[in-house]
Amino acid sequence: MFKRHLQMLQEVYAAYSGRFRKPSEPAVMSVQEWMDLCKAGDFCNEESGVVDREPRIAFVAAMMTVMNEVKTDRHKRMTFVEFLEAVSTAACVCLFGWFAVRVPCCA
Repeated sequence: MFKRHLQMLQEVYAAYSGRFRKPSEPAVMSVQEWMDLCKAGDFCNEESGVVDREPRIAFVAAMMTVMNEVKTDRHKRMTFVEFLEAVSTAACVCLFGWFAVRVPCCA
């Protein structure tokens, strides 16, 4: 699925990432940008029953583990590969609910 829609996913990532980066840094997606994308894509709405909590959990579940969150802000910066993982987690939640998603920290 990702191969077929890779161009579109790259464009979406580029459009919603990099708002909070410094000029010398590459564009990465923050949790606020991810939430904006989820709201713009109508992932978060009362009709679906998905509230702010679910997209935030998808963001955290997609992120690579950081050893020391005090010394770095890496855990707040989503790369494109992590973005693909968050999209797949969000899609799984929409289709099957959280009971079908194995969140690594809870498994």
